[in-house]
Amino acid sequence: FVAGKKKDRDGVKRIHGLNLRQASSHRRQMHRENGLRRRRDMLNKRRRIAPTSEEKKTANGESGNHDEGTIKDYIQMANDAIQKFKKAVEEASAESQQQQLNALKTIVYMLSREDMDPEMIIDAIINAGMVKNLISLLESRNTTSSELQMQAAWCLTNIASGTHAQTELVLPACPAFIQALSGNNRKLKEHAVWALGNIAGDSDEFRNSVIQMGGFAALAKIIDDSANMELVRTGCWTLSNMLKGRDPSAARREFYKIGNAYYMKRFFQLLDSKQLQQQQQQKEVVLQIEGVIVEVVWCLTYLTSRDEPGCGAIIKAGFADRIAKLMHKDTKTSILIPSLRCLGNMLAYSDKFNEKVISDCGGKHILDCLAFCMKHQHRGLRKEAIWVVGNILAGPPSHKKAVVDAGFLPQLVDILQKSQFDLRKEAVYALFNVASQLHILSILVEKHEIIPSILDLIKIDDVDLIKICLMFTEVILASNKKFVSMVEEAGGIEALETVQTHPNTELWDHAG
Repeated sequence: FVAGKKKDRDGVKRIHGLNLRQASSHRRQMHRENGLRRRRDMLNKRRRIAPTSEEKKTANGESGNHDEGTIKDYIQMANDAIQKFKKAVEEASAESQQQQLNALKTIVYMLSREDMDPEMIIDAIINAGMVKNLISLLESRNTTSSELQMQAAWCLTNIASGTHAQTELVLPACPAFIQALSGNNRKLKEHAVWALGNIAGDSDEFRNSVIQMGGFAALAKIIDDSANMELVRTGCWTLSNMLKGRDPSAARREFYKIGNAYYMKRFFQLLDSKQLQQQQQQKEVVLQIEGVIVEVVWCLTYLTSRDEPGCGAIIKAGFADRIAKLMHKDTKTSILIPSLRCLGNMLAYSDKFNEKVISDCGGKHILDCLAFCMKHQHRGLRKEAIWVVGNILAGPPSHKKAVVDAGFLPQLVDILQKSQFDLRKEAVYALFNVASQLHILSILVEKHEIIPSILDLIKIDDVDLIKICLMFTEVILASNKKFVSMVEEAGGIEALETVQTHPNTELWDHAG
């Protein structure tokens, strides 16, 4: 890309208070929040699954062979173990800790089975009043068994993966979980980080509670542990849960106040693409590093969303280049999706940011990656790529020219005319952002015949889509008199009449 100055077109027609340049410079970020939540809904909470073969063996010895029988049998096994645990707690004898441990191993195993919905077992634990006992074990300094504490933590972690009401009962354990992060028990740390992630991922209220108890400061020690990359990955996932939400402003303030300097430095280190190149022969290590990268990029995605000063600081620190270097045709989709979204956020504010991001990343590299992603079989990846292209097209004229010269217009038109609804919607926004270039608009209208597709989308009951298509139609009508008859011949009057009967009265003025 070549940096270019903005030049306002002389004599441009105004449409509802917007000139053509303003109307077709439509950066978008707000709609991405819904997508973020949808993508992460299944990852906000995680059950700890698959006990080791030794734990499985111990559990089987306590309550029989768990790999045989019906769900009803499994529930009964769990209920029996719960009763044994409660009885051992009441006895408080010298042997009771071992009895508690054996019962807990069975309960944990049942909670951790991938083939079972744990909700009934969680309810049984709650109904037996066992959660308080588990928290007491976690908090206790008198227990002689670190294994007992670990099993209690595992059980609480999986309870916190349940419903809001179930998670709320685990909330009092947060101070003990946070304290465990600075301890020496590695397994307990793993459960504590996971549990805090489940709690923070439940709701804004619980997330804020974890933050107020010192979550950010405690997690800084976790992601510094280069010897245990799986723990670092879980720590970064927990951080991502703490950084998002419907109103993440308070979380961000606390993050920047407590750990900004450290976290930014550590994130920068963790995103070093050389790590992957150096570890190519060690598949397990590569998978761990890739997992860490995914979660770090999601953290940066939340930090760059709807926060212009914060996003500016992240761009200035060089993260655009770091992320761009991770992106190529062999990169896993799990890394590409948050990488595209993070870059799209960076490109969603101003021409100044756009120039810096494109300059740091290298325009050709970014466009090559976007071209690859737009043809990818993964629909979500294609959608992200179209959105990023749209935000680049909302930038300065030199960026528009680079995208057009790279051959993206035919691709976008093809998506507009033939793809699934959500991809067509993204394509409309992207093409609208280049409509201020009248010679390009003429090509879109006369060569690619986009008018019928835009009018078809006006008839779909999606308020945001109707608005952008109406604005696009207005730009087309204002740009050339001969386009008026083309709109009429394509059914423009009928399309506009459907808008005038829409229940959203704000649309009527646009269609009038």
